[in-house]
Amino acid sequence: MKASTKKRSLDVSRTNRGPRSPTPKACLPRTLKAHPPPRIMAINRRIANENLTIWSSNCRSLHNKHATLTLYIEAALVPPDVICLQEVGARPKTVSGYKLYMDPNTPKIATLVRKELAATCITAPNEETQHLIVTLWPAKKGRPRQIICNIYSPPQDRKAEFSNIFHYLNNKLQPRDRLVITGDFNAWHTTWGYSADRPKGTRLLEAIQRYDYTILTTPGIPTRIGNSVNRDTTPDLTVTNNAATMRWSVLDDNLGSDHNIVQITYETARLRACSEKPD
Repeated sequence: MKASTKKRSLDVSRTNRGPRSPTPKACLPRTLKAHPPPRIMAINRRIANENLTIWSSNCRSLHNKHATLTLYIEAALVPPDVICLQEVGARPKTVSGYKLYMDPNTPKIATLVRKELAATCITAPNEETQHLIVTLWPAKKGRPRQIICNIYSPPQDRKAEFSNIFHYLNNKLQPRDRLVITGDFNAWHTTWGYSADRPKGTRLLEAIQRYDYTILTTPGIPTRIGNSVNRDTTPDLTVTNNAATMRWSVLDDNLGSDHNIVQITYETARLRACSEKPD
């Protein structure tokens, strides 16, 4: 009499997956499971680590730099969540995967925000300095908001006052909110690397000090490329009310402008998606 034999089947979908759930979900065998490309894996790591990445750049016409910016974002290991642009020029176009925020009263600046993120955009009333204020909302109620102010002040605007916009932003802050002010200020001061102090730069520094904000810009790292007449300078500044975990850097690429891209990265509470209601 032959002993009966049974073939043991190996459920490869359960290999190294822990205890069996009451209702097993169908899944591909482990050996056949598709792996995401490196760029998507990087995005997943960013979401898990709850990091926020901001780019700021005087692009000298978004319409002309649209293709270059799109390719640069696609090549980035971790694409930015927010892009603050100055001197966007006429007929600016949005970038795939981002929502474009503009205001008719501030035609020289634009802010791009990833479409997945819940965001609102406003401007301060009766404020002449060109600016956009974008708020990113947390996934859970009571968690800090991320308030990002994009500013452009042209060189010829020597009488620019920044105290009003700083006062407005400071009044908007709730406890633990993170404020990032970034843009092209064109305000001379030795504090951020210029060779002399001028009234516009002095007024800006006074506004920063009044609210005990921190300047992230490193004086020895210029953000604008000079020429035979003008030396390298730092007109692009970044200021915050809370510098904890913040990393500021100047990227090598300038997208064809004479300003390099400034990158700000920091940890934050999980942000709310557009389709998500706050917990």
